Amino acid sequence: MGKCGFDWRVAEDFGALVDENLMTVGLIGPAKGLKGAAIVDIRTDAVAQRFKPGSELVLKGRSVTVRSFYRSGKRWVVAFAQITTREQIEQLRGQALCVDVSNEELREDEFYASELQGLPVVDVEGNELGHVAGLEFGVGQDRLQVTTATGTYSVPFVKAMVDVDLEAGRIVLDAPAGLLGD
Repeated sequence: MGKCGFDWRVAEDFGALVDENLMTVGLIGPAKGLKGAAIVDIRTDAVAQRFKPGSELVLKGRSVTVRSFYRSGKRWVVAFAQITTREQIEQLRGQALCVDVSNEELREDEFYASELQGLPVVDVEGNELGHVAGLEFGVGQDRLQVTTATGTYSVPFVKAMVDVDLEAGRIVLDAPAGLLGD
């Protein structure tokens, strides 16, 4: 299996596809307490579904069961049935937590980031602006990274500005003047 790569699923999960079946929903951060819990950098907006107690996740190619999860300030803390010490969780720091999505169906307005990576970005008139370079996760909103001839720019990933058109193989951007350094 290996480590999950960078990717995101829009509308439900902002995770990475390891392969066709595994998607990253979080990254293990520092330990929290002495009993094997960790602060997790969440990569999904379906936190309650993905991290509910009893959920099965994949960590370093092995199945782990969520024992508990809760908020601690602005961060999420997750504990696993198979990990019981601070030392065990510290050894896993930086590892991706994945979920098997092989039995899930995407709605018509959902897509995986692997479908967006490298897509051309055009303005509403169809003029090419650049291409998708990635996604930056944010608290209030995520930002699409668009690379143009003059650099890479962060674009608020909101429906009012970004229209994903997979059939045409492009992203249409209705950006205000100056957003892409023009």
